[in-house]
Amino acid sequence: MSYKHLYLLLILFLVSVQLTHSQPTHVKVIYHTGTLEEAYIESEKINKPILIYAYTSHCGYCRKMEQETLCKGGIIDIFNRDFIPMKMDMEKGNGPQLAKKFGFRGYPTILILDANGTIITKIVGFKSYEELKELLLDVNTPLEE
Repeated sequence: MSYKHLYLLLILFLVSVQLTHSQPTHVKVIYHTGTLEEAYIESEKINKPILIYAYTSHCGYCRKMEQETLCKGGIIDIFNRDFIPMKMDMEKGNGPQLAKKFGFRGYPTILILDANGTIITKIVGFKSYEELKELLLDVNTPLEE
């Protein structure tokens, strides 16, 4: 093999390494986009509880939690693997009615429901990555068959 071929192979290798490292993979929470009633049906069907991330657009701690906690891979994995995640602005659409129904008093709030709409747990306020991960992993769901 000539030096020309080695040089070309080296350049191709370096370019491929650069492309691999310059394109980060962005894993995101796959939020359920249907109604809560549809989420109840899905919950029953796949035997996963519903997780509602309740926020308001003007809530500073909601933004902080989204930027510092909810964007971390471990939390994203738990949301996507263990729950039917929903994200709801409590000041828009059905938000005010849901806030009243479930007794939301502060934001952010993470509400975990079973397929019948029974509250499994409610996590109120900003939580760090470690705090939220521990709380989510400790959820004991009554959805066992």
